[in-house]
Amino acid sequence: MDNVFIPPGPQDDVFVDWTHDFVPTDPKKIGYVPWPLLYQCSVCRVLKEFGSVREQVEHPLPTKCRDHRSRWRQVDVVFAHWSGDIQPLSPWRFHYNEKSGEVSQLRSCQCGGTEFRLLNKSPSFSEWAFQCLTCSGLRQVVQKDKHSLTILKPLMDAGNDHEWAEINMLPVSYRANSVHYVQSGRFVILRDPRPSELMTADRREELLHEVARLHGVPRRPPPEQQLEAAVRDSGLGEKWDEWKEYNQLAQDAATSGRLPQSQKYQRLADEIMREWLAAEIVSLGEVDSAELSRQAEAQVDWARRFNPFQRTLEHAALRHEHVDEKAGITAFDVLFPDKNLSEASDSPARLADYKVETGDLLCKLGLSKLVLIKGLPICEYTFGYTRVSATPIHTREVNDRKIPVPVRLNAFPPLKNGKRPVYVLQQANEAFYVRLDEERVRAWLIANGVPNVPASGTHSIGAAYLEQYRDFGPFLEEYRKRIGQPGAVRELPAYVYMLLHTLAHQMVHAMAETSGLDSDGIGELVYPADLAFVVYRKGMTPDLGHLSAMWRNRHREFLRMMGDPRRLRCGSGSLCDARGGACPACVMLPDVTCTASNQLLSRAVLAGGRAPMWEEQTAPWVEGWLSPTFIL
Repeated sequence: MDNVFIPPGPQDDVFVDWTHDFVPTDPKKIGYVPWPLLYQCSVCRVLKEFGSVREQVEHPLPTKCRDHRSRWRQVDVVFAHWSGDIQPLSPWRFHYNEKSGEVSQLRSCQCGGTEFRLLNKSPSFSEWAFQCLTCSGLRQVVQKDKHSLTILKPLMDAGNDHEWAEINMLPVSYRANSVHYVQSGRFVILRDPRPSELMTADRREELLHEVARLHGVPRRPPPEQQLEAAVRDSGLGEKWDEWKEYNQLAQDAATSGRLPQSQKYQRLADEIMREWLAAEIVSLGEVDSAELSRQAEAQVDWARRFNPFQRTLEHAALRHEHVDEKAGITAFDVLFPDKNLSEASDSPARLADYKVETGDLLCKLGLSKLVLIKGLPICEYTFGYTRVSATPIHTREVNDRKIPVPVRLNAFPPLKNGKRPVYVLQQANEAFYVRLDEERVRAWLIANGVPNVPASGTHSIGAAYLEQYRDFGPFLEEYRKRIGQPGAVRELPAYVYMLLHTLAHQMVHAMAETSGLDSDGIGELVYPADLAFVVYRKGMTPDLGHLSAMWRNRHREFLRMMGDPRRLRCGSGSLCDARGGACPACVMLPDVTCTASNQLLSRAVLAGGRAPMWEEQTAPWVEGWLSPTFIL
């Protein structure tokens, strides 16, 4: 939940207590009712509207409409507004009473008539109209948003610079995406709480040292004798002995393979160390990277969805708990398959041929590691919704003018206990863990003129990513280039993320064609600083082993499909290339699947071609990741 969407009008300070105001809930508790309750006779186009399901049950639609037998159908076009409200396509308009400051709904025509027909033969909403049956007068298909009307109309009357375009709702199909933009997220369920705990403000020094350790940035910790002297001088000699004991127990447990016990003792030791750090009794030392230290301080203001510090902690825990720790149990490197992944595992000669062939295909794709994980636990949650736009700003075009309006994030209606639900799905399905070859990434970045790429043997790409990262924002706004706006700069974080993201989409499409799964039934998680990503089967139905079966029966076709140049073309041709090399006809995925709303995505990073749309028009063409030049 990175961003708070601000509703129209002036706002007081808003504080949301996620702990007490929200509660995780099973989506099966969602209630469904028929809506909108607006019906039209197909013969005479007369409208009939109900205020509730109960009202419709008590006063059902008549079998006869005026002088003919009625043929009722539901009107599935609604009024929607970016502040979150939707209304049936009703002729009854909201009116602001300037004296009382209240909003009421006028339920009659100026002539007093209360029955209308909807003239909707045209395919364009702008040509639709309501017609009064009493006076035959016409009125536009327009409705005011009640919430915005209450806030903005007094400001307009006071001479404030607001206009009706900010208040009027939009007619849109009830089935359209713009009515239901669900705001959601996902994460791998981990035993280790450190990826979340280290992101708190009071543990920033620990965060810096942990990230530096993971990415090989040199550190200069103080000698243990210096630590002991500082603690004992503070009168905490017993605590020092306790800390030493916990560390030894954690080490002994890890050596004997008792990892849960090791983590338990390590947490106890870390809690003691954290108390010393908070009291400024000791220090963890220094990290030999001023840039990384500055970034560790700045990251508190970054969007969590793309925060590379948090992503790299989560990746470390994911790799430890679900890849390394369970190797040969539920995690299988495809180069060392069990009999369920390859029949060649029973024959040394056939296994050797399998490894050579598979290794060659992985090398061509630039993959240093490909692991099939069985039963990867993932939590997907939905915490709210927006209307009209999925991002905080919607640009409304009126009379050749563009009016930016703020989009409001809405929580779901409260439950009986007064709390707002956050709908949670927990699943454990098959997944592929993928990691790219770092030296090939380095060569590809240099070939594409990306600045500040560290030389081999001096600095890891992951450390450079963390040092150079600038906040993407929760919706990657800088990479949604619009006409007349300057392009973004070509830099390492954007290109690394775009490479991983595009390759993940390419894998999803290949997986869908070879496994029998739909592309919208496959999810993705990207860990850019670690040059890794995960693609996994979504869904709550029993996992029937689609990915295992796909690898066992069609792994050659699957890998070749990922790197086939013909599959990196688009039916939209130059039109798609001009728009950045990504569209629904090629590498894009449904929004419910893509973790980055189909931004920072381009076929050019794989096949080569025109620079992505967010760069300047004069930017040089992109050298493709799958070019033979980069096969090491």
